[in-house]
Amino acid sequence: MCRYAETYIATQALPVSSRLRKWRPVTELEMRHFICLTISMGLTNQQDLSDYWSKNIVINMPFYAKVMPRDRFLNILTMFHLADNAQYIPREQPGHNPLYKLGFFYTSVVENFGKYWVPNQEITIDEGLVPFDGRIRFKVYNPAKPKKYGIKSFELCDGQNAYCCKYRIYTGYDGQPSRKGRTYDTVMSLCEGYTGCGRILFVDNFYTSPQLFYDLSLLSTFATGTARARKEWLL
Repeated sequence: MCRYAETYIATQALPVSSRLRKWRPVTELEMRHFICLTISMGLTNQQDLSDYWSKNIVINMPFYAKVMPRDRFLNILTMFHLADNAQYIPREQPGHNPLYKLGFFYTSVVENFGKYWVPNQEITIDEGLVPFDGRIRFKVYNPAKPKKYGIKSFELCDGQNAYCCKYRIYTGYDGQPSRKGRTYDTVMSLCEGYTGCGRILFVDNFYTSPQLFYDLSLLSTFATGTARARKEWLL
């Protein structure tokens, strides 16, 4: 983040009134405060970011101003980067990673989700959607959702408490699927590490297939879910 900020400020003609002229390197404590405020914003919605620092007695929330000044928070948010842009490999070039800009943070979160919790016997796989209106190649559109645009993920969760043990961000159909199909590959990939001990997987009809359920049974994993009649099943 500091590398990106220094490069950006050095190459841009900032207006005299720009708050970025107040930029300074971020400390570890400030980063913890920034993450704390970001999480809190998901619990206490305001119409605009600046409203969290508003002095209006109707919407005033003194917690935010006590933790960090508004301009400092906005500066960190503007310069928030998790990877070195100089090492980014563009699309259509060998070695391109659609999730590169999430840096080590993404892989670390995925690893720790499964590291600190062992799910109960019942597990489930379904899709999630993170609302997102920005420009990104793998953004999806779902007219049935309240927020229609976002980033889709496939998630394996504990069936009893909904804890997310494992997930994969959908980045499009890259690479060749196995002979059993992409949906089959997704389920088997998410179930890796959770089979062989008598768990029961619950899915909806998007994932259900006789081949998947049979192969899971060979791994001592039971499965149940709704199903649609499909021609290939009747052959």
